[in-house]
Amino acid sequence: LRDLISDILNLSAIEAGKTVLSEEKINLARIAEESIRLVSHRAERENLMLLNTVDNEAPDLYIDSVKIKQALVNLLTNAIKFTEMNGRIVLSYERLEDGDIAISVTDTGIGMSAEEIELALEMFGRINQKTGESKEGSGLGLPLSKGLVENHGGRFDVDSEPGNGTTVTITIPADRVLG
Repeated sequence: LRDLISDILNLSAIEAGKTVLSEEKINLARIAEESIRLVSHRAERENLMLLNTVDNEAPDLYIDSVKIKQALVNLLTNAIKFTEMNGRIVLSYERLEDGDIAISVTDTGIGMSAEEIELALEMFGRINQKTGESKEGSGLGLPLSKGLVENHGGRFDVDSEPGNGTTVTITIPADRVLG
């Protein structure tokens, strides 16, 4: 209940334009490692392969590390939740031609249609699973993550296809990349 209330308050602050960023210089590899560590026990319990390909050569970023880590943990948790046993989840990054950094969470999960993506990005939007299996969650993770990324001037993209997994990419703008 505490987490739900916190997410609602965070979303309300984002929508009202009242989010305050506590920006600092931090290495992307550190954020990736910390995010993976927070969800690794759950991935192990579900017998999922969880790979972090963000290496020590990853750049430093000037961001609110708590908020970006919250977004990554939300994305990793969703990937774990919607990937079947023995599936695979990968956290990766790439430097784009314009200097932006694209950080992606890719899974081999159940995937979503374009309509389901639209619903999942709405506040309290929950997708009705055909399997009849109820998945925990409030429907706030994706909208909250999207808002946190956009507060940094970044982009939030979801690429998915039913039965073929999902890739969610957050793009940190070049002016926040240090080196």
